[in-house]
Amino acid sequence: MSSVRFAAFELVAPVSTGPDLEVYLARWDPAQAPGGRAWPVRLIRRPPENPPDPAADAAFLAAARQAAGLRHPSLVATLASGVAEGRPWVAQELVVGVTVTDLVEALARAGQAAPPDVVVLVAVRLIEALNHVHGAEAPEPALQAHGAVGPDTVWLTRRGEVKLDGYRSLDGASGVVAPELLFGGLPGPRADLFGLGATIAELLHGRPLPEYGQVVLQKALVERPDLPAPLVALVQALTAPYPEQRPARGGSGELDLLLADPVAAAGTLGQWVEALGAGERPAARLLAEVADAPYPPPTVGVPAPRLTLPLPQGHKAAPVVAPVEPAPALLSFEGSGPPGRPMPDVVTRNRSSEGGLPAWLMVMMGILSVVGAVALGQLFVSHDPEEPARPPARPTAAALTRGGTLTVISDPPGATVYVDGTPRQQETPATFTGEPTGKPLKIHVAREGYASSEVQEVTISGTTKVAQASFRLKRMYRYRVETEPPGVEISVQGRNARVKTPVELEPLIAGERVTVDVVGEGWMPEQLELVASARTATVVRLALRPARTLVVESTPAGAEVLIDGVRVGRTPLERAVPLGAPVEVVVVRPDSGRWTKRVVPRAVGREVLKARLQLLPLSKLPLDAQERDDLARVQARLQAALRTLSKARAEQKVAERKVASFQHQRTLDLSALEEAKDAREAAAERAALAESERDTARAEEEELRRAILQRLEQVFEP
Repeated sequence: MSSVRFAAFELVAPVSTGPDLEVYLARWDPAQAPGGRAWPVRLIRRPPENPPDPAADAAFLAAARQAAGLRHPSLVATLASGVAEGRPWVAQELVVGVTVTDLVEALARAGQAAPPDVVVLVAVRLIEALNHVHGAEAPEPALQAHGAVGPDTVWLTRRGEVKLDGYRSLDGASGVVAPELLFGGLPGPRADLFGLGATIAELLHGRPLPEYGQVVLQKALVERPDLPAPLVALVQALTAPYPEQRPARGGSGELDLLLADPVAAAGTLGQWVEALGAGERPAARLLAEVADAPYPPPTVGVPAPRLTLPLPQGHKAAPVVAPVEPAPALLSFEGSGPPGRPMPDVVTRNRSSEGGLPAWLMVMMGILSVVGAVALGQLFVSHDPEEPARPPARPTAAALTRGGTLTVISDPPGATVYVDGTPRQQETPATFTGEPTGKPLKIHVAREGYASSEVQEVTISGTTKVAQASFRLKRMYRYRVETEPPGVEISVQGRNARVKTPVELEPLIAGERVTVDVVGEGWMPEQLELVASARTATVVRLALRPARTLVVESTPAGAEVLIDGVRVGRTPLERAVPLGAPVEVVVVRPDSGRWTKRVVPRAVGREVLKARLQLLPLSKLPLDAQERDDLARVQARLQAALRTLSKARAEQKVAERKVASFQHQRTLDLSALEEAKDAREAAAERAALAESERDTARAEEEELRRAILQRLEQVFEP
């Protein structure tokens, strides 16, 4: 193999060959290597027999470029990438050590489990590495997730280093598959954290856990009574079945406090790795011999003597405890997450070389007791700094056999639990045993300084005998409004109820926005917008300016009022203006012209301004072509009706005089009298018709006026 070259590398020994990737131990050609040194690397490339796949190659190179920008002492470094002979490749740091899987399998053979300080060291280093990955800028969101976190991708070295490998499966590495990924969810930081929790649980258990059902994960905690509470809370938080129940981002938090001596813990880890004979594989030894120095340089160096299992001196073995008496599992996916989202009871481990557990063993695990409260650990969830994570309560196995188990968690913890309206003595995280099964329970929590939660209805299954209720509480903030002078009325969100300053506002939920109006006779009004958050001052002080109140009225009413060119409303209205400075008051209607007055407010009080406006004829208004045509038609009809009416009334009067004259004659001409009466009635009918036509025309004219004024109101610019 030493004569085979690829790109800038000499291929020394193959590591694995798969359908999609080939992994080699290689060394950089000194003529092309940085600094001219034969760096040992792990080289990954596409197999030559694979047909070209531009999309897959582009995704491979994009992940390689993103990984190259992620430099952290707890990440396997990506050194270079490119395309040679039509195949993409990536060169990574060579790590000589063992994986967590190797260590756990050796521990299982020896009947031991890792001591807590070693597990804490591994957890802290992995959290730091994942925070670096999740916090890096990426061209697309998917590249901000590691995508392959699991026991197979965590390397441990003789120097006590912990290095996370397999970014975006560049080398075909496998990880733990989070539950949401089985239902079409996209990989993300919370899926990475699930893999982290499963890796830690496997170390704590001291045996491989090929199936990551919640029963198995919690069993890993139960069998270690020597574990510190923050470590237990960590695994519980990271392995929550639903992504929204996991922390959005890791933070070493209280785990750092458990690492009183990180160097000593790294030394212990290095001794364990040394005891497994890390670095004795021929290819790895060969590369160690030809390398001038490892690349990049080690960040932790702890020399350790060669040891063999069992544990090094000074560490007491953590025994593997026999299964406890049967009881229901503490976590069940039934009813534990958002509605409409079924979840499996088992989350598979993405390891092609490992099969599942025997059926009888899975049945046993399904009924094993999990003695311990399930708490969504607050170790990594954002909460008040003064609120430390609370250790979960540990009920006895005997207590679990009576009735069902109800677990209540909240973010933040420390909330009082109410079951069917009755407060319980235990605060969240809390586990209550002996609860009735098959009966709906109404659960809510309350905590000082936070809004009371909504009520959740939970039913404990008669089969699993477990149920869980989780709550995310919203912080409440209190604000005080003070004014100078005091005693000024305020209203909140336009409510009519007014109170006088100084005043304490009703508590606001975090993120809530409210508008506070400060109104006082003789003072300029002020308006505040408060956003409830920790950054908003809890006391708001306002210095008010003296003002004079202008009362503006108009005839006709409903006119637009402008003060110094700013529209302030319609008549009648009241408006406060500051003292001393002159103001111009304009009252205007589209159909009534304009009224203007200049006012100089000199003293606190009230001043009434009355504007008399003269209605304008329609012809004086700004009309469009259609309106002019309609107006001409209506007015012509009206004029014709008025002329007809005038003529008919004149004829009616003439006929009435004739009738009267005939009635006073000594000799009565009956035929002439009847003719005069007929003329009078005909004239009256014509007059009535003319009046009707006149009224109709006037109604059309008024309707046209209203339509024109409505249009002018919409487009009116004073």
